[in-house]
Amino acid sequence: MSSFKQRYDAFADAVIAIILTIMVMGLPVDVVGGKIDYRNLFMSIGIYAVSFFFVAAAWYRHTLVTGEAASLTNSDVFLDFLFLLFLSLIPAFTRLMTVRSETLSVVLFGTDSLIVMILQYVEMNVIFNRCFEDRAAVRRAMSEMFGRVQIAGMVAQAVFTVVAIWAPRVSLTFFILISIAGFVAMMRRKRDFDAVENLDAAQSQRYESLSPADKRRFEHRMARYYALLQRAKEGTLEERGRALRRWRDEADRAEADRAGSDQSDRAESDRAGSDQSGRAHNE
Repeated sequence: MSSFKQRYDAFADAVIAIILTIMVMGLPVDVVGGKIDYRNLFMSIGIYAVSFFFVAAAWYRHTLVTGEAASLTNSDVFLDFLFLLFLSLIPAFTRLMTVRSETLSVVLFGTDSLIVMILQYVEMNVIFNRCFEDRAAVRRAMSEMFGRVQIAGMVAQAVFTVVAIWAPRVSLTFFILISIAGFVAMMRRKRDFDAVENLDAAQSQRYESLSPADKRRFEHRMARYYALLQRAKEGTLEERGRALRRWRDEADRAEADRAGSDQSDRAESDRAGSDQSGRAHNE
């Protein structure tokens, strides 16, 4: 790893840490008649939660993506500076929403958040295409960072930014849900992919041949397997026995699914062969 990349990673982490600090320092605490306005305070904390989970998820993806690159090109640095520029505007729009949750402030926050997500997606695509020669590896890495939930969250962010023109508080509520759901989904996705990375070459080839739905089921099962395996190693004798029994149940279900999938494939192949034979006979 180059000295420049190490210093740049430290710089980017420092910028994001400052962004989070500025946001929490900007929380308003109104005192009316000698009493704290708790309603406004909790509303402000909810708004802060939107920004916190959004920035935390952006930092997490940023760390994983830049970690794949041994060095950074000029285009990487330019894209990352744009990403940090728009990300650093989040505290200002968060502060604006805590003061007045009106149309303009919510639309500005939604627009800026959407720009950050798009820039990070583009940056990931550029870095992964340079770091991985195998297209399957690129797709897997992009899926890990921007799975279906994250893509759906990006679309929802755009939709509710437009909705904020007429109903800013409704959009703000959904921004909270989108931020939290996206963060949790990304952590679960990373856990699933960590489990898949332990496969050998033959198993990886088998994994790549699965359909998207089968891949997700397999990833969840592998993650559960490693969690149960860890519990079996660290728990008491009784807990280890329960963990092993649960894993056997998981293995039996996986085998049943595999057998059902193979049977469906054979049936589909037989139907295709019958159709082809029928067409040949008619001709």
